[in-house]
Amino acid sequence: MNIGTQFSRTWIIREAPIYRYMSKQFVDAFFEMGALRVSSFNTFRQHPEEALKDDHEGSMMFATDFKGKTFGTYVHFAGTFYVLCGSRECSKRLHSKYKTDAIIKINDPYNFATTISSYIPGFSVGLTGDCIYKENPFIRNVGSDEFARAAEGMLIGPNGPTVEQITALAERQWTDDAYFVKREKEYRDDWEARMLWKVPRCERFIDIVCPEARQFCERAEPSF
Repeated sequence: MNIGTQFSRTWIIREAPIYRYMSKQFVDAFFEMGALRVSSFNTFRQHPEEALKDDHEGSMMFATDFKGKTFGTYVHFAGTFYVLCGSRECSKRLHSKYKTDAIIKINDPYNFATTISSYIPGFSVGLTGDCIYKENPFIRNVGSDEFARAAEGMLIGPNGPTVEQITALAERQWTDDAYFVKREKEYRDDWEARMLWKVPRCERFIDIVCPEARQFCERAEPSF
């Protein structure tokens, strides 16, 4: 998919397709009427297939050193995002791993995601991108004196900031990368890409019917 943008001359941004591995009955339902289930981080944490389950989805640990002490907070964002995942790879290997028998090829992830956003209640912000794989992605050194001083104030006196204030401060420190980090050892070979829709509060999943989204997709077969 190509996105054209103007800045005095033309620069074209090329985005690779995303492949959704699914059961044939759900792929058929999508192409027949636009039926689609959009899940959440909480669903990923409880996936019945061990190979696809990730207990750490939707959360991240933040920590920093200050005056010889380490301060940290564990931030959960699982309850505020709907997520649709796929892979940049179309292969028999992933077909077998996911135990699926059909594939949706999303040729235009940007327009697919923005079209679906009209069917997501409370939608405010969307993100699309490839996952980032790290050996230990759950601890991030914020390196902020502001964060550490606030954490110290919370620990040493009743007039210090609340836990909620510390968490909000940590959230302001991170980047959007937090929503795309996966454990390297278990998941790197998935080549995962994901689309996210931020909402005030989400359920475990939402079922929508969006026939307009079909124009950005086609069926696919594993190429190797």
